[in-house]
Amino acid sequence: MHTSLNTDAQRAKAAIANMEPYSGSRHDDTEFAQVFGAEEGGKRSRAFNWRADVSPYVANMRVTPTNEVDASIFAAKPVPNRFSPKQDPEMYKLDQARYEQDEKRYELNADAAALVIQQRQVDPAGYARRVSATLDAALKDLSTPQGLQAALTQSFAAQRQLGIAKPQPLPRSDAEGLLRAWGDSPDPEEARKQALEGIVDLKWRKALARQLDDIEAAQAQTPAIADNDDAGPNRPRPEKFAKSLYLSPADILRLKKTVVTEWLQSDKEVEAEGVVDEILNRVMSGKWGNSVGDVVNAYKQYSDVNGPTSWNHNRDDVDQVPIDDARFARASALVDRHLAERAAGAPSVVGSHLQHANPGKSTENNQEYISKFDGPILGRHHHGTEKSLQPYRPAPFNIYLPEDYYPSGQ
Repeated sequence: MHTSLNTDAQRAKAAIANMEPYSGSRHDDTEFAQVFGAEEGGKRSRAFNWRADVSPYVANMRVTPTNEVDASIFAAKPVPNRFSPKQDPEMYKLDQARYEQDEKRYELNADAAALVIQQRQVDPAGYARRVSATLDAALKDLSTPQGLQAALTQSFAAQRQLGIAKPQPLPRSDAEGLLRAWGDSPDPEEARKQALEGIVDLKWRKALARQLDDIEAAQAQTPAIADNDDAGPNRPRPEKFAKSLYLSPADILRLKKTVVTEWLQSDKEVEAEGVVDEILNRVMSGKWGNSVGDVVNAYKQYSDVNGPTSWNHNRDDVDQVPIDDARFARASALVDRHLAERAAGAPSVVGSHLQHANPGKSTENNQEYISKFDGPILGRHHHGTEKSLQPYRPAPFNIYLPEDYYPSGQ
């Protein structure tokens, strides 16, 4: 049984990576518990069954334009139970079963959409290569200016069909391969110059040069980070706490969308980090619900999600916040980085506080209320927790991120 479980678990993981439906055998918690024990078996069972369940949704979105992928999340939101348990208990029971099935499909669809959106954002040309045989063929030979020009033509065309807002000239791995090939030539600078000058479209030439410069800058930073790191057997591990928060891909996408609405990007990034940590604290408190969606959709808690500002845009749900907002890319990268730090053991920048307010956007009547907040001031946000909510402040907790959302640990 051990071999069978491991084999099928790898197949389910590969189905997500390859964007195809899982077609192997199914296994329940009992089977995993018999082999790996209750705790470890439970984790493996959840991961396996989630991958098996979400894989058809990912496959269906494989070549769907990005804005349509995003819009599909809110479109799938289920209609609540339409009956009263007191007045019509039988119909309530039937409709509740329907609602729970619809809710499960809704969250699987949201997770799939979040995965696809993330992959297209992190390595847009790499994603396009995976779904376009024409682009894949064009990228086989980048050794000549003509081959490079042809590959760029196919790359931008494929990304345009996918509705990728910020296309990249080449997949990251291919751009890195070019740098290695030029580095091995007798005159790396001349090899690079000739290749770039062979690109007819000036915008494409500049875009590729910028992509290559960014990769080299990132590579230059990596050794410096390693030199300053205390990595090794004596490196302290993140402290383990009694409670844990497991974030889904949809949770992370909803965090990003909320940050877009709450963070003025001319302010420091710690302002956005405070929004993220406050939301995570609220999830752990249970006061506003048990998921990121519950928390940020709570009535008048986040004004441009479900409050006066959002209502002016006919919006009352975080899933309606569009990812084609010009601020989304930066907010997304910040949330990815901050969550990685939190999962590695970094503390919350707001402690256990549950609220924030912007005095500059608040009425005069609220100024005294805000002045009593005793948490950190991050950018324009004053953090704190009013007296009635003090019992809900959570103890420190672990944060676990979905492996399929961050396959490279970025």
